[in-house]
Amino acid sequence: MARAALSSSAVRSSWSSRSSSHSRCCFSAAAPGADRHPVPAGRARRGRGDRARAPRPSDGVLDIALTDEVLTAAPERIESFSIDQVNIEGDSAEVIASLMRDDYALETTLHLERHREGLLRRETWELQPVTLPVLNLEIPVGSEQLMINGQMVEIPAEHRSDEAFGLSSLMLHALPGTIEIRAQEIGDHLIPSPELVNAPPVLGSWASPPTQIGYELTGAGTDQLLSALDASFEECLRSSSPRPAGCPFAAPQEATGSGTWELDDALEVLDTWGEGSIYSVRMIGTVTFTLDAADGIEPQVHEVEIDSSAFAMLDRDGNLTPQWHSHDLDTVTLDCAEGESAVTGWSGGESEVTCEAAG
Repeated sequence: MARAALSSSAVRSSWSSRSSSHSRCCFSAAAPGADRHPVPAGRARRGRGDRARAPRPSDGVLDIALTDEVLTAAPERIESFSIDQVNIEGDSAEVIASLMRDDYALETTLHLERHREGLLRRETWELQPVTLPVLNLEIPVGSEQLMINGQMVEIPAEHRSDEAFGLSSLMLHALPGTIEIRAQEIGDHLIPSPELVNAPPVLGSWASPPTQIGYELTGAGTDQLLSALDASFEECLRSSSPRPAGCPFAAPQEATGSGTWELDDALEVLDTWGEGSIYSVRMIGTVTFTLDAADGIEPQVHEVEIDSSAFAMLDRDGNLTPQWHSHDLDTVTLDCAEGESAVTGWSGGESEVTCEAAG
């Protein structure tokens, strides 16, 4: 059959309100005759197209961000559209349209099928399922819900992670526009951090870069983390080893016997930060390791400077589990002048040995 070109107004006037729910952003109502058409803000009607685009578990991409409540609450959406070209062949039509947002537009191709219904065989055109943008999210492993555009939505059980710590991947279909996503509330120690994801004005294959959805530490969360680190540090001080495992300090390599550790001054917290589900604290201070005295030999004392970080990962129950960046000191030989002693420090993840005046 010959391919015919119709005016855009002819197709606009005959489109059915039964279009796919995925076309709601742009074609939820009959458009006026102007070349550029504002997008209706009201609730769209559903039809056969919805069933054709139902989520399939094998996709791995969820449609939980496509509810009416989530879509109408979007901070920014497609503002208008234009129909640039319409080609009809039999009962099929190809429509080239431009979607506008923030003074720029992208072209997209849509496909429609003609249906004849009722006693009068009235013709209607139905929009066929379209390919939607995909949001790639990294969410805390214990997440059962997400806040999308201020609306709480459930994550299906089969798409929840069973990992113990960290982040897990989740993919969502979205309509073009700006989508605000927050993690669920889990306690007063962490505040969900809002993240904005911008999907371009196109209906087609597009996926966002991975976006981490996580929390910010509150004052209560910082106190909780520091308390856990205090307990861990005290455990390190109770060790008799010159290089206790899992601790942020170690005596020089020449210290080979057992001894006692002592904190010279309280640790100073320089910085705390967090992103996604990992949080870090940087501390400085000084500890002293005294080797047990042997018969007739004076006890050896080694002063060790600390400049180290500890990190905590969020577990699936919303708890912070801290761990020190452990020492990894190399053997260093340093000849110090009379009246000086070698002092081993820990800075930027590496050991540092300097000669300093004794006493």
